[in-house]
Amino acid sequence: MQTLLQAVIRFYRTHFVIFWCGLFILFGIVNLIHHELWGDEMTVWLAVRDSDSLAEMLSNKRYDRSPDLWYLILYPISRFVVSPYAMQFAHLIIATITVYLVLQFAPFSKLEKILCVFGYFFVYEYAVVNRNYALGVLLIFLFVITYKTRHRYLIRTASILFLLMQTSAYGLIFGISAVFSIAYEYIFQRTLLKFRQSFFQILISLLLVISGVLLSIRATNPPADAPELPLTTGVNFTQAAAALSGVWQAFIPIPDLHRQFWSTNLLIPTFKYLPGFLTTTDYWSLVRTYPLEIMSLAVVLIVSIFILIYSLILFSINIRILLLFGLSVVGMLGLSYFKYVGTVRHFGHYFIIWLICLWLLESHIKIRYKPQQIAFKFQKKLLFGIFLIHAFVGFFAVFADWKYPFSAGRDVADYIKSKHLESDIFVGHGDYPGASVVGYFDQKIMYYPRGDRWGTFIKLDKTRETVSDMEMLERVQDIVGQQKKDVLLILSYPFAGEKYPQYPLVHLKDFPESIVVSEFYRLYLFVYKT
Repeated sequence: MQTLLQAVIRFYRTHFVIFWCGLFILFGIVNLIHHELWGDEMTVWLAVRDSDSLAEMLSNKRYDRSPDLWYLILYPISRFVVSPYAMQFAHLIIATITVYLVLQFAPFSKLEKILCVFGYFFVYEYAVVNRNYALGVLLIFLFVITYKTRHRYLIRTASILFLLMQTSAYGLIFGISAVFSIAYEYIFQRTLLKFRQSFFQILISLLLVISGVLLSIRATNPPADAPELPLTTGVNFTQAAAALSGVWQAFIPIPDLHRQFWSTNLLIPTFKYLPGFLTTTDYWSLVRTYPLEIMSLAVVLIVSIFILIYSLILFSINIRILLLFGLSVVGMLGLSYFKYVGTVRHFGHYFIIWLICLWLLESHIKIRYKPQQIAFKFQKKLLFGIFLIHAFVGFFAVFADWKYPFSAGRDVADYIKSKHLESDIFVGHGDYPGASVVGYFDQKIMYYPRGDRWGTFIKLDKTRETVSDMEMLERVQDIVGQQKKDVLLILSYPFAGEKYPQYPLVHLKDFPESIVVSEFYRLYLFVYKT
């Protein structure tokens, strides 16, 4: 036993990166097994898997308002494997490559690297939850690693940015910011004369980044029949405060420490009082009524502003890094304010960009002013403190995901199979939660009353409308009459079947526990009577 322990210690010392990458992927496999996909994750897989052609898939995914790259990676996988576990494994590989890059190349201490890769965003949000953001994070780190040779291999740099722009709106924002940062060098620092790139290299690189921007915008532009997202106009203090709070959530992502922790923050729930705070003329009355809430809101906004000001002072040590960080932050704040505030999975990009700017700063230090010197001395302690917080939150999130179902959809699917109900007709009222169930069946479609359509994945078009319980039951009755078989109602809200004694409803089971608030279930059987 002692010999084995010594061998492990020796291997750890000589193969630090391999050891921790191996541990991460083993940890990730356990997480993969425990993690149940929720509607957003499953809908992407179903849109890819159940499209008959690449063209059909690209058409269907336009309702998601996301660029194409994640879908294009999943499409060939879906031609060979129908199980959603295939998507989860592909996502884990992407997360592990990112972890390898951090462990191998980041200019941090070994302890800092370990805390970093087992922090919340690396070990959970961009590893366990299967969305397109992990791919963008990987490409951001790939850009940083190749940054030193960006001029010598300009086309390679442009290619990375092109791919990054096809991952998400945040990838597009960072990609554009990186282009402006590099362009600054060429225009104002005479880099063009120093490296003497050929006209061909510059032209191809420009074509790549311009086409990357245009393709990303085109891919995220929804079809004409998609509902419009409202655009914030004028001055809206509520929206501004909510957008600014994203900085706090990126750096201090401590959630409410209970089962439904995901996309929460210990202080952010107080924002439900924010509209009253901004519209009232009797501020002292509001402060007396909600002193704790007002104090929490003040802490969130003050800390967010401090982090931004501190970071701008720190990165002003190098103008190119300042441009990269500043433009990225302005772009993300603008997106949150004008279009979509976002949640912690979106806000995490503030932290990722801050981290890679620190990385770049390590090799581009030229301190000229006292504030820069103070900021630089403080950054090591701040970084370590943030890593500690993120590691705590990361392990909390992982163990919560082990203990509770992220979505009850997989439990519902297992129950249906155990009771041999898979041959019944499925009706999913609540849309996205319905997709979380049907995705665990290889060949099964369901009827979605809100869109009045049959299928697996959701189309977020204008045909989706509010459907009352009575309307839903009338449609189900018509289906039962036509198909002459039982219908399984998969509902994701507290439906009370006893209110409708005129219908042959049998309550089967409730699935009340899930981390995602909207993904609990209530199953009813609508019995076919001859």
